[in-house]
Amino acid sequence: MGLFTRPVALLASVYLLLSMLWGGHFHIGYVWALPDGGYEFGVFWAVMVAVFAVVGGGPLSVDSSIRQSASQGRSPWLRAAGLLSV
Repeated sequence: MGLFTRPVALLASVYLLLSMLWGGHFHIGYVWALPDGGYEFGVFWAVMVAVFAVVGGGPLSVDSSIRQSASQGRSPWLRAAGLLSV
């Protein structure tokens, strides 16, 4: 959907890293196939999610459409608030 992609991706990446830290996965080691699990699988997903925090949602996301509307003076938020004439 691409709504609030960057902040949500940043929060998700931090959440993944902190959950692995508090869960003790960094102390177990590298191999995720161990009975208690390692940390590389979680770090992989934290990095993959962090890419969206850097890149954003893309041209077809809701964030992009809101940004384009605002830059052209057609913001639906301003129109809904009555601050912009149609």
